Amino acid sequence: MIGLVGCETPTSSPTQEPVPRQIHVGMKKDQVREIMGKPAQIVPGEGNGSVEESWVYRIQQPPEMRNVITRMEEVPFVNPRSGVMTTIEEPVTEQERIDRTEILTLLFRDDQLANINRAVQERRSVMR
Repeated sequence: MIGLVGCETPTSSPTQEPVPRQIHVGMKKDQVREIMGKPAQIVPGEGNGSVEESWVYRIQQPPEMRNVITRMEEVPFVNPRSGVMTTIEEPVTEQERIDRTEILTLLFRDDQLANINRAVQERRSVMR
């Protein structure tokens, strides 16, 4: 039987990896929209006497699959020298799926890109 078990570990962390190279502080909104497309969310605001607006993009990365050791299991073992049967522990592996979503928040002040914030949410689950 194959199923998804509730062994999830959602995390969120800022990262230092660069945003798309074409995006940089100082760009106008229409330039960013041309490169990035429509944002998933627009949050209006005001600050320091200027009009502020945050654009949020959520970029789903392809899932990553890998084998991880989930437990140890005793298995029969015959010592090749003595012929004595005993047991040893062997690792049991299962597939882990890692789903990552990049959250890119672009802060505009007076229609100009003023700040770029990038975070990655990660969800892990073990397939049994």
